[in-house]
Amino acid sequence: MIKLRLVYPVSEQELLLMVEKYRKEQIQLAISFFLIFFVILTGAGVFLLLPGKPIVIYRNDYGEDSSQETIYPKEQDAVEFTVSSREYTKEELNQAFAEGFSWVRKKMLNENPSAAEVSTSLSFMTEVPGGLSAEWISSNPDLLREDGTVCNDDWEADRKETVMVTLLLSCQEEIQKQELYVTICAQNLSRKEKLQKKIKKYISQEEEKTRTKDSFTIPAVLEGVKLEKNSSGKQIAGILILIPAFFILFSYQKSNRLKEQISKRQDQIRQDYPIFVNQLTLYLGAGMNLKGAFQKIAEEYQEGRQKGKSEFRYAYQELYVMMNQMQAGISEKQAYEAYGKRMGEGCYLKLMSLIVQNLQKGNAGLLKALSDEEERAFLKRLEHAKKLGEEAGTKLLFPMLILLIVVMVIVMVPAIFQFQGY
Repeated sequence: MIKLRLVYPVSEQELLLMVEKYRKEQIQLAISFFLIFFVILTGAGVFLLLPGKPIVIYRNDYGEDSSQETIYPKEQDAVEFTVSSREYTKEELNQAFAEGFSWVRKKMLNENPSAAEVSTSLSFMTEVPGGLSAEWISSNPDLLREDGTVCNDDWEADRKETVMVTLLLSCQEEIQKQELYVTICAQNLSRKEKLQKKIKKYISQEEEKTRTKDSFTIPAVLEGVKLEKNSSGKQIAGILILIPAFFILFSYQKSNRLKEQISKRQDQIRQDYPIFVNQLTLYLGAGMNLKGAFQKIAEEYQEGRQKGKSEFRYAYQELYVMMNQMQAGISEKQAYEAYGKRMGEGCYLKLMSLIVQNLQKGNAGLLKALSDEEERAFLKRLEHAKKLGEEAGTKLLFPMLILLIVVMVIVMVPAIFQFQGY
């Protein structure tokens, strides 16, 4: 009751009702389990007391091997015995032979149109459906081997030869035979196949004649076709194809890398903008003129770069370029406008336009405008930081999912092995 009160914060009367309901459910569950156990126990007793059903022993199918079976007499040693495969009756066996011969005549031809026109090898199988075994005897093994190979490689187009093949089918110690006649004719080869066949035949003859030597020679041109030991032509063609492919890939990679660098540059100068405006405002507020403030910022950046205290920053590097342009004789107005254009960001263009407009008015009005711009810049930076945080959280989802799977494997695998141990 106390435990239920911790889980269910209800009144004492409601709690009593819950306890009563819980006890009723427990009693019903116990009764249900008892009834199920009683039914199973009764069924097991009936099964053990009743006489068993006859045992059915199944044989293997026709032509298959015998099987070993075992029965277990009550309170006796096991009895093992052999069960032969199923056998045909006399009528069934004759029917099986007839069907076997018919099946073989259909399947033996392979790709040949008929037994009267055989140009490619036949299929002389040794096993026939129905548990029958097959054996083949050729009357002329030089033309038709007993594995079905047809020897007509060097035949002329009009040559034909008839060969008798004796087919023996056996089953249950009985053998029946049929005599089959096949007519072998020349192969119907394409021009390319004929050429390859001639080249192969020539090479075989040369190889056979020069077996007592350490090498033999094949002409560079045979049957009007140029021969090569290595497929250098294909290799050269492959290289010629790969060169523009590599060029396209390299160009794409460089273009993609450039786009990434530009994107990183724009991100960096957007991040540096609030700090840049803040520095400029501080120096103007300290009494420096506009040119002196820019000069001071550029010098601090270069000093930090030389001492290794600061990294390369595009906004400040462009500022250093702007100061060099002024020293070379370019007016302040032109230098400020060129700086804004080089930066390529609206915030810098706006800042330089503001500076050019207030160039003749002095620092008083400019300082107020820069303070307002600084506040807006920091608000934008804050929004940008939030956006980057959201993107980072999204990118972390996949690694977190991988970690979750790893943790689940670490937890579940030992539990599975422990369960299997029981």
